[in-house]
Amino acid sequence: GVIKQDALVLNASKTNPKLKDLYIRPSLANKKINGTLEAHTNGFRYTSVRGDKIDILYSNVSHAFYQPCDNEMIILLHFHLKHAIVFGKRKQIDVQFYTEVGELTTDLGKHRNMHDKDDVLAEQAERDLRSKLKGAFQSFIDKVLQQKSFPFEFETPFRPLGFHGTPHRSMVLILPTTSCVVQLTEWPPLVIVLEEVELVHFERVHFQLKNFDMVFIMKDYSKKTQSIQAIPMAELDPIKNWLNSCDMCYTDGPQSLNWAKIMKTITDDLSGFFSQGGWTFLDAES
Repeated sequence: GVIKQDALVLNASKTNPKLKDLYIRPSLANKKINGTLEAHTNGFRYTSVRGDKIDILYSNVSHAFYQPCDNEMIILLHFHLKHAIVFGKRKQIDVQFYTEVGELTTDLGKHRNMHDKDDVLAEQAERDLRSKLKGAFQSFIDKVLQQKSFPFEFETPFRPLGFHGTPHRSMVLILPTTSCVVQLTEWPPLVIVLEEVELVHFERVHFQLKNFDMVFIMKDYSKKTQSIQAIPMAELDPIKNWLNSCDMCYTDGPQSLNWAKIMKTITDDLSGFFSQGGWTFLDAES
């Protein structure tokens, strides 16, 4: 829910860490407007060119992420909050600041004539821009982390552990971080905190099927399960290896289960559920 937050304590210093020309998601208006993110004594303030102000207190950040622009069209900072804040007339638990990097122009499929100077220059300009943006974001993060008793780290997704799946509407690249599994490039984002997960169940695991679904059951049974659908079958073993490395329990089975119904049955009679073997019914699936 929304909790009344303390006020942001502004630091009048001219040397506050600052990042300019950032867009915000969810956006504040129908058209994209940019603004500046500035670190103050106890939180960040984003000020749009229109004058909108959005404050994020350090104490309200559950997890923070920095995703550089390698193989991506945008470079971003993402904050997953403990308590929702209200802007754009809605409660937001995820707030993101990003800059677009231009097109991914490294298309090696084209046998281009290297005398096409414009192309070569455009590619070089984009490489320079990417390098400059990474430098600016990294410098901002470094300065922010140097503040006295700063309470959190920025996690960067591990691309080599990434896998494809559909958490919402479209197929995206899902990336593990130190403590979460995320998808931050497309909106709406996905942030699952591994510490809050009791068990992962893989559904539709069958040798005749091309893909499977992955369901995250939360330790707080009143919370909805989260699922990532249509993950290519070839990615099952690498995902299991990653879960093993995180000491996460998982089960698998050939069926698709009705999780809303299962969770309701469990929460209606918790002691009955555990006296009848608890989650072992999922093992019976496999």
